[in-house]
Amino acid sequence: IAAKIDNVRQIKTKNGANPGQEMAFIEASDDSGTINCGVVFPDAWMEYKNMIVNNNRVLLCGKRSKDKSRDSFIIEMAEQL
Repeated sequence: IAAKIDNVRQIKTKNGANPGQEMAFIEASDDSGTINCGVVFPDAWMEYKNMIVNNNRVLLCGKRSKDKSRDSFIIEMAEQL
């Protein structure tokens, strides 16, 4: 998805293999709509956090969450446009 980053909310993990790692939830948009539930887990966040910033335009690659109770997009890669 080629989109503009509208909002980034950085947090620290509470659970998982390494509690206390940074990750982020993002909102991004393009001409067709908005992604309200973008999730960047710690490994991807460490690699791409310098380009996942407000008002930056990026190509986001990932997959839809397998958790049916949440409709989120898990971001696995980001590339500067």
